[in-house]
Amino acid sequence: MNNDNIREKIFNTAVSVLQQTAFIFADEFCGDEAFSDTMDGVSVEFRGPENGVVQLWIAPGMGASIAANMLGVEEDSIDAAQKSSDALKELANIFTGNLLTALYGTEPIFELGIPQLLTDSSPHDISQYAVWLNAEEKPMLVFLERYD
Repeated sequence: MNNDNIREKIFNTAVSVLQQTAFIFADEFCGDEAFSDTMDGVSVEFRGPENGVVQLWIAPGMGASIAANMLGVEEDSIDAAQKSSDALKELANIFTGNLLTALYGTEPIFELGIPQLLTDSSPHDISQYAVWLNAEEKPMLVFLERYD
């Protein structure tokens, strides 16, 4: 599978998972500046026939929107603010499972790690399998890194 096919699967999976899980609509990002100095990130490692990590990076404050949509509460509610990290981790977990199925099919068995919040607050060493999205007018970065 070539790099463009992999990026297309990342994009399509991200759009689908965002829409179905968090009721957030996304499309291609066409801006000049892809991210600010700080973003909220989460990673999920996977092991199986292929090993690697998936990272999701969102604009600050977008976690509350994701949590509110997933929980069915108002975005400015206490629940949305308190659950934003958990919602982002769950979204990353769902995305990783769906992406692995899109890339490798349903036969291979993968073990997913526990989603981890990324505390350095900006993406570093972005892999060749990176996709920028415009999620509700906010930048979002999703990328896959495969280990050798």
